[in-house]
Amino acid sequence: MTETKLAQYSRSLYKELNELDEHTGWKECGSLLVARTRDRMITFHGAAARGKVLGIEVHILTPSEVKTLAPLLRVDDLEGGMWVPTDGVAGPSDIVMTLSSLAKRQGAQVFEDCRVEKVYMKDNAVSKIQTTLGSIECEYFVNCAGMWSYHLARDGTKGKKIRCPLHPVEHFYVVTKPFGIDPMLPVIRDPDGGIYVREWSGGLLAGGFDTVAKPVFHEGVPDDFQFKLFPEDWDHFQELLQAMLHRMPSFHDAELRHMTNGPESFTPDGKFILGEVPEVLRGFTR
Repeated sequence: MTETKLAQYSRSLYKELNELDEHTGWKECGSLLVARTRDRMITFHGAAARGKVLGIEVHILTPSEVKTLAPLLRVDDLEGGMWVPTDGVAGPSDIVMTLSSLAKRQGAQVFEDCRVEKVYMKDNAVSKIQTTLGSIECEYFVNCAGMWSYHLARDGTKGKKIRCPLHPVEHFYVVTKPFGIDPMLPVIRDPDGGIYVREWSGGLLAGGFDTVAKPVFHEGVPDDFQFKLFPEDWDHFQELLQAMLHRMPSFHDAELRHMTNGPESFTPDGKFILGEVPEVLRGFTR
């Protein structure tokens, strides 16, 4: 429920900011999840029931209704689907720039090229952080450092080791050249195939979550690894590529623009780590 409410808040915020000409890249194209098994459909029915409690418009679909919403999909092996029309996509970099700009207008300070090195405690509460640009006294500290979060929590907290079970793996997606894809194509997720597909500049962006991932940075993220990518690995990507070609046959005719392989962090159960940490006072993880 908490994750759903957070997603609802984010959607409303990005939509409102876009309407105020504060660009977030929000596009309300909806999301379409498809099910290959009856068990998956049971999961969808449960999610739809919870969504209705929270006031979210959710529709359970037959395979033919899935085909109507997304004609490019193969549906002969599906049990059905779930349609969330008010869902959508936004631009991560647009959101970061817009939110930081709005925060600075309200007096907040944003420091770039600045690494947090230590978090200091006093009376079992966060009191100060040490960065490469100096120290900052603080009443609250939120660890939202992405793939750096685990080592910052374990090694950077002076006098305390805070648990933050998060680890980066290589995450792959491909982008095609334009070939007439509807800009309002729903975001398509096939959880049984481990893939997702969305429209991207008239083409498709498609990625997924491989059965056997490739974890990276076991001893910590290198200091110079910023805005960098890993080499392409088409052999490892074959499992996901086959699932994409199966679900969307028109992918056979698409011309690929590039593959992206970058670090993405995951928790053991795939859920958020969110809220105040139990080890210290006024320390939060996001």
